[in-house]
Amino acid sequence: MSQISTNVTSTPAVATSYVTDSGTAVPIANVLNIATTSSSVAATNGITSSGVANNVTITLTNRIAGNATTVGAVTANCMTFGLGAVPGTYTVELFLSSFNPSTPAGSTYRIQADVRTTGIAGTLIAPIDWDENEEAVLVPCDWDVVVVGNALTVTVTGVAGLTVRWLAQAIFTFVS
Repeated sequence: MSQISTNVTSTPAVATSYVTDSGTAVPIANVLNIATTSSSVAATNGITSSGVANNVTITLTNRIAGNATTVGAVTANCMTFGLGAVPGTYTVELFLSSFNPSTPAGSTYRIQADVRTTGIAGTLIAPIDWDENEEAVLVPCDWDVVVVGNALTVTVTGVAGLTVRWLAQAIFTFVS
């Protein structure tokens, strides 16, 4: 019987720097910190990265968020997004959810709103497309997407006698 024995050692290649879209991160004591965040800055592919010291930040761009609480059948501003000074067109895909904890009951809405801006004034490109799902007690709830000046605004209306919490999150594309 024959045996073959080789004493082989290897040192794997380990990256010593991490190049990002904006800057380079270098591990300190073999530690690289990765963080995530979101931003309403428009970026072509919806994600950017940055590096400094031993930190890398991954940013999901083209995001907008807002929230509101309505007490009774009142209207509240849930989200406002300034359209900026560069003329162009936005496609906004909005996800709006509401919850009333006392019944409890919820509603959800998927809304697509298209907006053009001159950089000074915005215009809603009609029609708005939407799907909605509401539990019975929240059927009187309502929402609206409007352009005021050069900003896209989402308003929500609650139900008499109920406190309703609202959350709006949106993603968008922009072309100029």
